Amino acid sequence: LDALEKNIRLGESLSLFEIGSVFEPVKNDLPNEWRRFAIAMTGLREATAWDVKASPKLDFYDLKGRLELLLSGLRLSNITYAEIDSAPYLHPAKAADVKVNGQVVGVFGELHPLVKEGYVLGDAPVLVADFDLEILRRVNPTYGITPVSEFPPVYEDIAIIVNDSVTASA
Repeated sequence: LDALEKNIRLGESLSLFEIGSVFEPVKNDLPNEWRRFAIAMTGLREATAWDVKASPKLDFYDLKGRLELLLSGLRLSNITYAEIDSAPYLHPAKAADVKVNGQVVGVFGELHPLVKEGYVLGDAPVLVADFDLEILRRVNPTYGITPVSEFPPVYEDIAIIVNDSVTASA
């Protein structure tokens, strides 16, 4: 949200993502480290131009569409969206859990108005998503990637027999 706030003035629409670690303190021990994938979007659906006078603002379904493309690109199946269980930073009526094979892999939705008040983000809805990369790795089946052979096959082999006196350049 800090990055979104710093860059909001650069255009009519802004979409950011970040992959990084989140640290959860553990009393008298090292913190837990979770690898996360986050998305933040706000602004207009299309940039204004001579032929686009009034573009609608990005909404919940724009983010959901982008997430569906992302998850299909990861070749995940059995994806469902459910009522959100716990994400106090999201608007409860405009948020959802993302489940793969019944397991929650992330959450997404519109930022809660009380959280948005802490930032200068304009009047457009702010859409955010948060995914746990470790869970995504566990539910994502490995699909058929085969290494390229070090010795490629030879489909045709032509042998020409010449006299020993013929040079290679000839």
